[in-house]
Amino acid sequence: VFVVDDGSAPGVRAKLRLALSPYPNVTFVELETNRGPAAARNVGAATADAHAEVIVFVDSGVEVTRDGLDRLAGWLAADVADAHSGVRFVASAPRVATTPAATATARYEEKHSPLDMAGPGSAQASLVGPGRSVSYVPSAVLAVRRDGFEGVGGFDESMRYGEDVDLIWRMSDVGWSTVLDPAAVASHPARRSVQMLAVQRFRYGSSAGPLTTRHGDLVAPAAAKLTVMAASVVLLVAPWRTGLGALVAAMGVNASRVGNRVDEAAEGHPGSFANGAVESLRLDLASLTSIGRASLRAWWPLSACLLVQPFSSRLRRRLLAVLLSAVVVRGTSGSATNVLVSLVDDLAYGAGVWRGAASSRSWAAVTPRVVRER
Repeated sequence: VFVVDDGSAPGVRAKLRLALSPYPNVTFVELETNRGPAAARNVGAATADAHAEVIVFVDSGVEVTRDGLDRLAGWLAADVADAHSGVRFVASAPRVATTPAATATARYEEKHSPLDMAGPGSAQASLVGPGRSVSYVPSAVLAVRRDGFEGVGGFDESMRYGEDVDLIWRMSDVGWSTVLDPAAVASHPARRSVQMLAVQRFRYGSSAGPLTTRHGDLVAPAAAKLTVMAASVVLLVAPWRTGLGALVAAMGVNASRVGNRVDEAAEGHPGSFANGAVESLRLDLASLTSIGRASLRAWWPLSACLLVQPFSSRLRRRLLAVLLSAVVVRGTSGSATNVLVSLVDDLAYGAGVWRGAASSRSWAAVTPRVVRER
């Protein structure tokens, strides 16, 4: 076990030394200045036994069992690939649940923690990567194969936040796979106050700009086909019948195209057209949800401007309905406090996204991604 102290104050460092002194298998590594989590993890990995095939990063404040660590390491064994159609895992992560507590932030984060990529009740392991339902996992607890980790150069130490997203995506770029296994559960305490939660979310949002300079539009706040995007705009500004008609027409055209392609690929197998059409409708509905979500989260400065513009009362009413729906859906517990905390979460994160986009001069972080039909 290697504990890296990332430039703590002298008094804190002395307490850490004293707390760790009874454990002969713990090596205490001291960094004189605070270099950030990416650098601290890289130092820990470099200090570890060079013969160790698997390295597990565990952040301070996280609790994880030995069984959980063994399960994560099991995914990275060389022979696991045979059972998964040749998929070779270079990284694995557990579900990071919020430690229960009687605070507003803890009650909210039990369902909406940015570290919990699986959610309560999840049991199915998921492949992780760009374009998947789980696009990344946090490095609060992350097991990696040394060869894969070192092969991509470890964590990018120039990134103070979002370094875990960047690592997962770089490993995916070279053909390595990551798995999220919710059967292994770690726990992490929630932020102690709503103010601390807002600061954390702002910092997370600020990573969007640097990520776009490295990974392009994968960080886009919403993704949809051009037809669905156009219909969404019409729905906001046109009369109800026109707007709904445009949306139904767009989704119908998309469903027909996808259904025909699936039917052709399946050589007319019964039900292939219907399956393709239903999948197209499902994806378009998910796109609409992502647009509504982005209107409250990454795009809220634009939404605020549109809510006060004097030119179209219809646009103000429609957009307000979209934003209120997004707020209510986000606070799914039905608690008014949860709804308010979720609003703070979204506004702080969105402000961070714009800050990151401005500092990196990359506006892809606030630009929707057009999904092209394949």
